Amino acid sequence: MYSNMNCTNPKNKMIVLLFFILILPFTSCEKNAQENDSYTEPTFDLSLKSKDHYFIENVENETDYSNIILYPEFQEYTEDAEEISFILVNNNIAKGFYFCPTPFIDKKQNNKWVRIEYNDPSINYENKWYYCAIKNNISVPNSTIITILSEFLDGGFSEGEYKVTVFVGDKKVFTTFKVKK
Repeated sequence: MYSNMNCTNPKNKMIVLLFFILILPFTSCEKNAQENDSYTEPTFDLSLKSKDHYFIENVENETDYSNIILYPEFQEYTEDAEEISFILVNNNIAKGFYFCPTPFIDKKQNNKWVRIEYNDPSINYENKWYYCAIKNNISVPNSTIITILSEFLDGGFSEGEYKVTVFVGDKKVFTTFKVKK
């Protein structure tokens, strides 16, 4: 069988090169190319932000989400810390809010934030959004605690600066902390 495709012809070389360029995006040699689906950033259903949406008796649903903050229990920890806790607070008094309980952890390496896999089996990845509110609360901010357990953090804690991001409604909040030897 004879082929008309002459590989020394510059036109045919361009066609072959174009073919490889077109299929390149569908291949990957990147280390984390097949990232765990359970550790992808969540998408918030905007219909949940309705002002008329009540879940708990006498709780108004948050619609702004710009006044929610996250802060660590302490600014510094040691490498042998088994858990690190963060407080997630809505400073809009008495407003219930949605949050994703899966914290996203980054470590600063060479002046860049690098994501670290966190796979806590107790977090329900199927139901990514939780609601934080206190029944009949009209005087204090609603808040919850987010905890990172070192046993589920890829490589555990090591010396350096960390950033934790938590998704709240259609926004995300973050805070930083340091780990010392």
